Amino acid sequence: MASTLTVDTIVGATTAANVKLPAGSVIQVVHAEFATQISTSSGGDFNIVTVPITPKYSTSKFLVRGVVMGVQRGTTGGARLSVKLKRDTTLISNSGANFYTLDAQNLRHGGFSIDDLDTPSTSSTITYKLVGNWDENSSPSYINKDANSGNSTITVMEISA
Repeated sequence: MASTLTVDTIVGATTAANVKLPAGSVIQVVHAEFATQISTSSGGDFNIVTVPITPKYSTSKFLVRGVVMGVQRGTTGGARLSVKLKRDTTLISNSGANFYTLDAQNLRHGGFSIDDLDTPSTSSTITYKLVGNWDENSSPSYINKDANSGNSTITVMEISA
């Protein structure tokens, strides 16, 4: 015999905001998009896109997915771009030298993605960010190079433990 439970609203015993979902359920999703061209000539870190999230539960996990678009190196070859995923100032994942420019004729790279599953163990607001770093100085290098490149994005999903 099959059973069906049909409800219009689920209300928590003390507050609706604290209804506990089964493990693996998506609790909330936040998303940010950055379309403005980023141009840099330095070899230091630079922010690409950031998004804050306030966890519902300190036991939650967070699936973080980032996309970096419109990557183009300046005029020198032999350069590498690495993209880091950070929670506030904590490094979560590093792509390493993901994009490698062979020579001055092969400068445009398109896009790339990075993702990770994080367990920050907090219920305080945290900020996830994608941070880029060219391994050497060059004439301007770009993220979100032009209107044809697409936009860099970050999406964070809070997952119940």
